[in-house]
Amino acid sequence: LGISLSVGSSRFAAFIAILAVSCLATMGCGGGASYDVAPVSGKVTLGGEPVANVLVTFQPTGGTEDPGPGSSAKTGADGSFTLNLIAAEPKPGAVVGSHKVTFVEQSESTGGEEDDSGGEPVVYKLPESARDGSKTFDVPADGTSAANFEF
Repeated sequence: LGISLSVGSSRFAAFIAILAVSCLATMGCGGGASYDVAPVSGKVTLGGEPVANVLVTFQPTGGTEDPGPGSSAKTGADGSFTLNLIAAEPKPGAVVGSHKVTFVEQSESTGGEEDDSGGEPVVYKLPESARDGSKTFDVPADGTSAANFEF
């Protein structure tokens, strides 16, 4: 493809994020399987301050071959987000059950991950643990407005 991807680069992270969203969308569009979905909203903060322009992604980790589609949202100026299923016809919420949660900071000007092609290193506000999939969240059957993540 002519694209240089090294682990730890923002291009690599962007590639993985795009690949993950594409896979999630494909998995979420098939087979007529039904999933229990509940409304989920929350807030992302760093040192008690809201973090805007963060793509929040929930991916179900249920024990089945197809635990369901993922969900995502972008944080607003106040750090708040409301999840929507990643599917052909998105709808509010997330699949009920356990999820891996990732956070990717977005550029305010482009909506994409900060680009390091200008030679300047990308400066992330959030720690590596925001991007590495180590964060988890259990979506309750009745939903929640308290999916809050403090870094």
